[in-house]
Formats: sequence, C-alpha cells, structure tokens
Amino acid sequence: MQNVDAPSGMAMHGEVWVAVDIGGTNARVAVMGKDGKGKVTVRKLNAMKSLMGFLKDVETVVLRNATVAGTAIAGPGPRNYDGSVLGPFSNYTPEERLLKKSALPTGLFPPSRTVLLNDLEAAAYGIAALSEDGRYPQYFTKMWGPHEEQRMNLENGPYFVLAVGTGCGTGLTYYKDGKVGVMPVEFGHTTIVPESEDRDWLFELGKKLYKKDKLAEYEDIVGGAGLVRCWEKVSEGKNLPVLTEPVQVAKRAQAGCATAVSALSIHYKYLFSLASDMSMGFVLGGVVIAGDNVLNNEFFIENPENQAVLKSHFLSHTMDRMGFQSRVNVVRQTKRFSLNIEGAFFKAKEAGATKSAKL
Repeated sequence: MQNVDAPSGMAMHGEVWVAVDIGGTNARVAVMGKDGKGKVTVRKLNAMKSLMGFLKDVETVVLRNATVAGTAIAGPGPRNYDGSVLGPFSNYTPEERLLKKSALPTGLFPPSRTVLLNDLEAAAYGIAALSEDGRYPQYFTKMWGPHEEQRMNLENGPYFVLAVGTGCGTGLTYYKDGKVGVMPVEFGHTTIVPESEDRDWLFELGKKLYKKDKLAEYEDIVGGAGLVRCWEKVSEGKNLPVLTEPVQVAKRAQAGCATAVSALSIHYKYLFSLASDMSMGFVLGGVVIAGDNVLNNEFFIENPENQAVLKSHFLSHTMDRMGFQSRVNVVRQTKRFSLNIEGAFFKAKEAGATKSAKL
C-alpha cells in the first residue's frame, strides 16, 4: 500500500475497493485495485464537517478514472441495528457525533455497497482476513494452547478478540453459514472481579472514577491509563517519581525496575482474567490479544516466566477442571499492522461481491 500525502495523489484506474478508518485524531482512506495494489492517505481531523470534506476530496480524484465496487468505514462507537448510523464519536462536537450513511458522498460510498463497522469489529475482520489468506502467522503467534495456530481455528469454537490500547475493545469472531461473522461487545466496561489483595484498591478507584460505590471496570486497569494506575498502587510510599504515561512505566520495567514490573503484572493479570471468564461464557476455541499495548510491552509478555504466570491466571477459572480453559488457544499480535483497514477491505469486498451491504 503506497502512502500519499494528500487526496490529490489517490488516482486509481478500473474497479476499486475503498476502506476508511476513523480514529480519535485522524482519518485514513485506502483504495485498492483488483490487482491488490493500492494507496492510502491520512488527514488529521476530529469534526464531521472536516471528515466529509476529506472524503469528498478523495472521491473527486478516485472517480476520475475508477469505479467503486464496495466500501467499508470503521469508526468508534456502536452501529445501529440496520447499519445506517455509526457513533457517537466521543471526541467530535456533541451536535455532530453520528456518522450517517445517507450523508456520505455516494460516488465513493454507493449506498447499497457500503458497510459501517465498529472499529473493534473491523479489527476482528482484519484478523479473519489475515487468517483466510495465509498471512496470519506473520502477525500473530500462539502463547499456549492445544492446537496448531497457522490460522484462526474457528471450527474449534469462536475466538474472542481483545484489542488493547488506550482502551480495551472486545469482540467475538465466529462462523455463521460458512462465513466469518463478528459481534462487537463491550466487556471492557464490565465490573472487574478483584483478587482479594486488590479489592479495597479497586473499590476506592471505582468510587473515584464513577462517584459512587462500585468497583472499577476492566478497562480502568487493562487500558493505557490502567497501567499508570497500577504504578500508582505499587509505588505508593516509595521514593519513586510520579509517572503519567504508560510508556514511562513500560520503559522503567524494561530497564529492570521491580516496581514497574509489578505494575505490569497487575495490569496483565486482569487482562488474562477477563479472557479466562470470556472463554467460559462463550465456550471459546481461541483468544486473540491485539493492539499497541501488547506490541509495546512484548518484552514483558514474551518472557517465559511472565508468560507462565499469565497462563496460570488464565487457567485459574474453576471450570478448567472440566477443560474449558485448557482447550483454548491464546494468541498475541507480534507485528504492527492496520487491522481496521484490513477488516474494512474484507467487508468492502464482500459488499462488492454481493452488491448489497448486508452485515
């Protein structure tokens, strides 16, 4: 995929697919031809008017010599039941937080061949796309589990995707009528199940964050800000600096700071405890841990001793006595890749093939 600086460089020929990824501070548009070659351009923006202007600029250039077979747009927030509205985008102004399919420029986004996707949903479809075309082992590796992992073994059960970065996105990938399906869910915002030694801390944290008597949520600990909160817990009363960014904690841990390593241990303990509960609730065949978090902290996760501890957290569920956790392959991302764009192309091709943007 060729990176171009502006929409003016997005000229293509023939029939193309279009993939859009809307993030918190920018939007990315990619266009791919039937030969697999394509171009991508990015613009910094966080307002609906600016987004529409960007898409219109790309449309003007692309449609000079190309026609659009299918399109998919990934963005934050839920999609409504009929797939016509995506959002709200929390970082946009209150009056323009919803992306409506009817408002999109129809040349680049043919209504019957355009799909709106939740961003986690797009990432999960991206993983499925890599699995189907053989690229999966280039970007993912098995941490543990009973089956070979050259692809997603969906015939063994659904896979639960945990996309961890600033927050904790969750989704379920499964087979339905011979096709891959994704259900975006919000288990990152469920109430955490605390270990006894953490209960008071997590209760006080929940009171602080939500202004009422409740425990913290999983995302409060396993998201980016959660690592900073874990540092605050383990560094309390010690002559250690105040850290405000997760990368600062990670760098100290990588440099050998035992306190920072303890913070990472708590951070990942709850990520893998959540994965364990999901493996029981959905009777999973696999769990995929993806996102910037797992890539930035690979030094910690790939350490054999740490991985053994994480595995023990995952297998600590009471129902592992019946084998429900031991039967699950646990996989992590190993290389950076735009999963949202890959997933959007996956659905754009599907929409173009069926000439109908059904989910």
